[in-house]
Amino acid sequence: MKKLLIQLQQIRIFGAGLVIVVLMTSCVSRYDNSMGNRWAGKIEQRRDSTRTGAVPERRYVAPAPLPAAALPAAAATVQRSVVTTHQSGHGLHSGELVKVEQLAQARGAIGADMLTEFIVTPYAHAGEVILNVYLSDKASFVRAEPPPTSVSGRKLTWTWFELTEGDVQNIKISLRPTGQGTHRTCYTIHALPMGCVSYEVGSASLAIEKSGPASAGVGEPISYNIIVRNMGNQAADNVVITDDVPSGMSHQSGQSQVSMPVGSLGPGESKSASLTLSANRAGTSSTKPRPVHRTPDPFPRLLPPA
Repeated sequence: MKKLLIQLQQIRIFGAGLVIVVLMTSCVSRYDNSMGNRWAGKIEQRRDSTRTGAVPERRYVAPAPLPAAALPAAAATVQRSVVTTHQSGHGLHSGELVKVEQLAQARGAIGADMLTEFIVTPYAHAGEVILNVYLSDKASFVRAEPPPTSVSGRKLTWTWFELTEGDVQNIKISLRPTGQGTHRTCYTIHALPMGCVSYEVGSASLAIEKSGPASAGVGEPISYNIIVRNMGNQAADNVVITDDVPSGMSHQSGQSQVSMPVGSLGPGESKSASLTLSANRAGTSSTKPRPVHRTPDPFPRLLPPA
């Protein structure tokens, strides 16, 4: 009878152990399921081969930490928000302009950094693109890649002068929760349709050469050949060669300065002009002509009147 009582006590103790193991296993399983993909660990079972019928030992193995450089878009722990700006008008000036997509972790812990990402996708040529991000009052800003253009309190701002189609911008922000509760990270996007024209800018560089006889008799005509060349990469318009008549010589016009227009010169192009003077007295004289590039009307009529 005494032996039977001892066996019954052992059964009661062992049965209580089963209840404890079942409860512990249920708690671990419920804990694992409640944490979702953020704590996607696994439970390993080990059985002691030396004990027949031994209770399996369950051990929680934590996963590798989530890389901070990327957010899995399809994960259950990621929240998503999308806003698209549109162009007004018709034809080429209508339709989607800029889309902003926000990805953020759905759960966090106080003091543990969290990642939120913004993807700015332009569908057309956009200007004055401004992304404003407003942080929760229960979170602190840690850092961002790329850094914001400006920071004012809880407001982070990124500004782009222009974005062209396909010029996607990725912004990653690291936040640190400082309080419990529901946190919100909000944003606004501003963009305007942009139109531009392109033009090439160069410069003209004029060089001049003058050749003629080394000597002549008094009263004889002296002919000079003048060559002007454009050494630059831009056309020179309204080019005029100007030469001073030296003392002791004269020009048929009676002027002390002679101007010879040669028109326009493209890059690498050259033109020549001739100058004839007469020697009035014996002596030595020399001249040095100058090329002048006259700027045309800065506001010409580009299109004929309608």
